[in-house]
Amino acid sequence: MITEDALPTYQSMINTLDGVRDETASSPSPWAVWTRSWTAEENRHGDVLRTYVYLLGRVDMLMIERTEHGIENNAYLGFNEKRHEIAYARNVEKLLEVDPNGAMLAITNMTRKRIVMPTHLVYDGLDPSLFEHFSVVAQRLGIYTAHDYADILEFLVGRWELEKLEWLNCDGRHAQEFVRGLARRIGRLQERAEERARGMKPHGMRSSWIFNKDVSL
Repeated sequence: MITEDALPTYQSMINTLDGVRDETASSPSPWAVWTRSWTAEENRHGDVLRTYVYLLGRVDMLMIERTEHGIENNAYLGFNEKRHEIAYARNVEKLLEVDPNGAMLAITNMTRKRIVMPTHLVYDGLDPSLFEHFSVVAQRLGIYTAHDYADILEFLVGRWELEKLEWLNCDGRHAQEFVRGLARRIGRLQERAEERARGMKPHGMRSSWIFNKDVSL
């Protein structure tokens, strides 16, 4: 919810990019139209999630607000997620068709850096390691794990047929080699991390999001 709520502010960053600028918020260019639609849709997602969490009554909405403001201050300043995924995937497919070497290098560059959500900047004013703690809880509950990340990578490598690309130059082939087996390597690293975690004694933390109740890590 925090990410969805803050996403519309990232349009400010997108508007600084050549070919995407929308200085009047009414540009007829395809990218500008798509960006406006995307941010509006993400904003609706945030509204739905915020209403649900509020009505649930188990979350400290004041601390959620403080956390969101922290993201927006540190930010990089469709009708559903499936359509977003399709749009992103087709964009990359076209890039691979037009410039396979450049696209292959870009994909490898992103996977080397690791893809993180803007929520890695979350801060509630109390816990400087909030995102790390949030990630541990999500992993423990199986909401989103490195295995999920590896599955997504494997799916995209197959969809874009990255292992079958031919006529790549030297840099492109090196990038292709890196991508091969990346999902399996991530999976193995996750398995080792899980083994280490099982050998550690559990410890707790207090979460401001749920009225400072103890959360087991």
